Amino acid sequence: MKNKIFITGICLSMAIISCQKNTEKLSPEDENLSELKNDEIISKIKEFKSDEIIKNEKNVSLDDAIWLLEATANYDFDYPGELQNHTIINTKFKTEKNLNNQKDLKVIYEDIKKIIQSYIFKNTGIQVIDLSTLNNNEIEITIIAGTNHNYQKILPTCQPFGSTDYWDSYSGKCGSYSGQGTTSSAWQELTKKLNAKCVTEICQNGGNIVYTNISTMQINGNDMVYDNSTLGFNILNPYDLTPQNDGITDFCLFVAWGSNQHNCLAPNEMNTYVNSIKFLANFNKPANTEIVNYNITHDFFTNGGNQHGHKLTFTSGTKTCYIETN
Repeated sequence: MKNKIFITGICLSMAIISCQKNTEKLSPEDENLSELKNDEIISKIKEFKSDEIIKNEKNVSLDDAIWLLEATANYDFDYPGELQNHTIINTKFKTEKNLNNQKDLKVIYEDIKKIIQSYIFKNTGIQVIDLSTLNNNEIEITIIAGTNHNYQKILPTCQPFGSTDYWDSYSGKCGSYSGQGTTSSAWQELTKKLNAKCVTEICQNGGNIVYTNISTMQINGNDMVYDNSTLGFNILNPYDLTPQNDGITDFCLFVAWGSNQHNCLAPNEMNTYVNSIKFLANFNKPANTEIVNYNITHDFFTNGGNQHGHKLTFTSGTKTCYIETN
């Protein structure tokens, strides 16, 4: 099962609607494709891509249909390595074809592939593709894209935040460096740092990477609970630098409320949030998956209080290494 969200882009306020993958009861002879491992995953993707599948009138469950579409899309569009300027693009696709029939599913996939290809023209790299079903044969396509940096490490991104990294939670430099930098902010710098691939991502067998069982989740900074064990909430920060409830790194995600309006994040606080955000995402991700992408945005919360903070959207999936064969 996946939690899904609708997001228009990294620099826009996010309109969020939650939904889940539809689940149908499987008969005993049906496969559960999400439980496949390693070579079984690649074999199933290649079987679906083959012309032989067109002759197959076999029905599949809705979950398996979405798994095949999503897995094949991530196989075809590959995993590009490091991307900067991350953007999350959301679109919807409605089909009159039967999602439960493998022959129709091939036609549906070609239509989805054309939609994804249209974004390659606009965005240099696609990192991962997340599909979910809505009502009436409508499919939600979420594409995490960005600017490709030719697989080169960006060294400043791979180092801890330094002595001049005083960033306002919403916009620009702050503290002693106020006014010296206005093109970025704490949420943007955290997104860059969290997504930096500072160790080359390789497969021990020398193969390629494909992610399947993709899941996207959002956690709001203003949804705070005072523990370290509640899923889907902004929990207490295990790396808190200062006394609890003083408004400084109290929670895994930055949040400012009431009189605790500590908005200028010092370098040690920025580094603390890198650790706490990774902790929060890994605590909430599905079992046996890895984090593929982090996205931090800022929001002024309209909950009747004087409150604002950061939102975390993260995508995880099952990582499979494979060697390309015919």
